[in-house]
Amino acid sequence: MVDCIVCSAGGIEEDIMKCLDDFHLGDFEVDDKELRKKAINRIGNIFVHSRSYCKLQDWLEPIYAEMMKEQKEKQIIWSPRSFIKRLGEKINNESSVLFWAAKNDIPIFSPALTDGAIGDMLFYFNQK
Repeated sequence: MVDCIVCSAGGIEEDIMKCLDDFHLGDFEVDDKELRKKAINRIGNIFVHSRSYCKLQDWLEPIYAEMMKEQKEKQIIWSPRSFIKRLGEKINNESSVLFWAAKNDIPIFSPALTDGAIGDMLFYFNQK
C-alpha cells in the first residue's frame, strides 16, 4: 500500500512528457554537444527531444487557464499537491504515475514543483 509519493519537479514533468511524446533511455556518458545539435536534452540518462517541452507547454496552458479561472471565481488556493492531483486527473494515460495516484487518491508531494519546466511555463503563462 502506498500512502504518498514524494518526487522532484523533474519527476512530475517526465511522467507527463512520456505520455505526450517519445523519450529514450540513454547513457550518462554521452557527448552533450552532439545531443544538442539534434535538439535532444539530457536529463541524467533520459533523452528528451526539445519538441517534448513544446508539447508539455501546449498541454499545460489550458490547465493553467482553467485553474486560474477557478481560483478567481471560487477562491481556490492551489497547493503543489492539489495542482499535481489536477494534472493526474487530466493526463488520462494509464502509463502515468500521476494518473494512477489521482485515481487512487494518493497524494504526490513535490517540494520544489516550480524548479523546472513546469515552473518556467507557469511564469510564462502569468506574463500573458
